[in-house]
Amino acid sequence: MTTSENGIETAHGIFNNNSENQMYAKYMLHIILTQIPNRWKDAEIIYKSLTQFIRKAYYDHNNADFYKPCNAKILKCCYNFYFNQDALTLMEMAEMIADNLQMITEKAFILNNKGFEYIRQNNNEKGMNCFKKAYEILIKTKPHEAAYALNNIGICQMFNRNYNGAILSFKEALLYQKSYYLQLTAHTMLMQCYSLTNSNKREVLEKELKVWIDEHPNGDPAIIRKICMNLSIYSKQNQIPLEAKYYLNKIIDNVATTSSEYRALKLKNELNGLNVEIDKKYIFRDSKYFKELLFEPWFITLSHD
Repeated sequence: MTTSENGIETAHGIFNNNSENQMYAKYMLHIILTQIPNRWKDAEIIYKSLTQFIRKAYYDHNNADFYKPCNAKILKCCYNFYFNQDALTLMEMAEMIADNLQMITEKAFILNNKGFEYIRQNNNEKGMNCFKKAYEILIKTKPHEAAYALNNIGICQMFNRNYNGAILSFKEALLYQKSYYLQLTAHTMLMQCYSLTNSNKREVLEKELKVWIDEHPNGDPAIIRKICMNLSIYSKQNQIPLEAKYYLNKIIDNVATTSSEYRALKLKNELNGLNVEIDKKYIFRDSKYFKELLFEPWFITLSHD
C-alpha cells in the first residue's frame, strides 16, 4: 500500500461512519486506486458505495445527509463508473447541492464535467454550453481554472471544424493556466489545429511533445497515451508512416478499455494496410469522442480541489 493509501485508510478509522470527512477520505482513496494497476474494481466498489448512500439520502428526503459539500464533490466525478442518463442524473444531484449551499465554483466544476458527459453522448452543442457556463463562472472566481473549460471549448470547436476558433481558445487557456498538465493538453491540441490548417507553427509543438515523450518514458500513462495517439495521427496525416507506427506502438498495448481503444485499433489497421472490422462493443459506439480520427480529443475533467 502506498503512503497516500495508508494515510487515507487511517482517516477511515478516525472519522465517524459516513461523516463528511470520512466520505471525502473514501472518495480520495478511490481516486488514488483508479491510478494503480489492477485496482480499478476496488475503486468502483468504494465509489458506488458512496453514491448509494447519497442517493438514498436524496430519495428518503434526508436533507441533513444529502446537502453536504462533500456530496457535490463526489457526485461530479461519476463519469468513471456511470454513463448516459445515470451519469447526468448524478450530476444534476450535484448541481442541486451546489445551488443549495451556494457553492459557486463547485457548480462550475460540475458543469464542466457534465459537459464532458454530453460529449461522450455525441451532443456537442450541450457539451459546449456546459463548458461555456463553467468558464463564465470560473473566469470570475478562479481564472486559472477557467483554462480547463477553455481547453474543452477549443475541442468542441475542433469537432465543428472551426480550427481557427479553437486556436484562439487554446491560446487564451494558456494565458490563464498555472498547470503544466494544461500546457501539455493545449499544446497537443494546438499542434493538431495547426496541422489541420497547414500552418508551419505545428513543427515547434511537434518537437516539444516528442522531447517530452523521450524524457518521460515512465510518466503518467494517460498523458503518454494522449500525446502518442496525437503524434501518431499527426504523423500519418503528414505522410510519415514510420513515425506514426513508432508512436502508436508505444501505447497500443495499453489502450484497452480507454477512450483511445477504437481509434488506436483502427489506426493500426490503416497503417498496416488492413481493412478489418474492429470486433469490439462500446458504450458510446457513435460518439466522436471515441471515433473521430482527425485528432485524439484531450478533454479535461475536474476531480478534486
